[in-house]
Amino acid sequence: MGQNPSTPPAWGIELSKLWVQSSMPFPIKPIEIAYEVSKVRFDDKIAAIKGHNATGIDGMLTKSSKANEWFILYDETVQSKGRINFTIAHEFGHYLLHRDKESNFECSQSKILGYGNQQFIQIEKEANIFASYLLMPIDDFRSQINGNQFTLELLSHCADRYDVSLTACVLKWIQFTEETAIVVLSRDEHILWSYPSNSAKKQNIFFKKGTPLPQQVLSRIANIYETNTTFRYEPGVWHPNLDSIESLIISDKYETELFVIRFPNANLKDFEEESTFDTFDLMSWNK
Repeated sequence: MGQNPSTPPAWGIELSKLWVQSSMPFPIKPIEIAYEVSKVRFDDKIAAIKGHNATGIDGMLTKSSKANEWFILYDETVQSKGRINFTIAHEFGHYLLHRDKESNFECSQSKILGYGNQQFIQIEKEANIFASYLLMPIDDFRSQINGNQFTLELLSHCADRYDVSLTACVLKWIQFTEETAIVVLSRDEHILWSYPSNSAKKQNIFFKKGTPLPQQVLSRIANIYETNTTFRYEPGVWHPNLDSIESLIISDKYETELFVIRFPNANLKDFEEESTFDTFDLMSWNK
């Protein structure tokens, strides 16, 4: 097949195309791809993909101490099949991209959220990007989204189609939407990271890590007992001059909130070109 890809998107695109060209249906099965690709393209194949019972570890990639082969392990107690599917793809990404750097990768939610050692952030991001491109091919994702109004129900349909979490679909959507929108992850009433759409970047809509959540937002979510809710705010809440539509996903397990905030009345005509800023970056948290 020639030279192997060298970047997370390139690997994901190539392998998802092979799946589609083989007339295989969605969702893409990372277990099947990982076994086949490692066997055909590499000497150090993946010998097994199976569940583990190690507390606090979502997924692992580890090399055998006795043979030139690897094992992918995932938390089998996770109830969300979509999260497990993405975790397996994530660990497969480590195998393709990073196994020359380490012989053992342990991926916990705290590392993904940025609470662990900073050296993990880049490789975790790359593994997540690979998993996104593998499981949710962008052309097919666009075909599901284009022409439809944004709703969490629409993205839930995509999550079912690709067998991933709703959060993973949100982070995929923000990459290419033409809407002025931003995704915000919060914990303990403060923002962990935010990622704006391209049009939001041009308007410098961004929240730094550590920024407190708006008081009106805190008051609203204090009385919410179920996830996937949507609410409209007047200017002065998420933006000083713009109305905002907030869609909220709550994770009780990790005590986090994921907001999708859209600004339907944003005017793009008079804003400067995209600015640069320090961001935790897209796909650093997807589970």
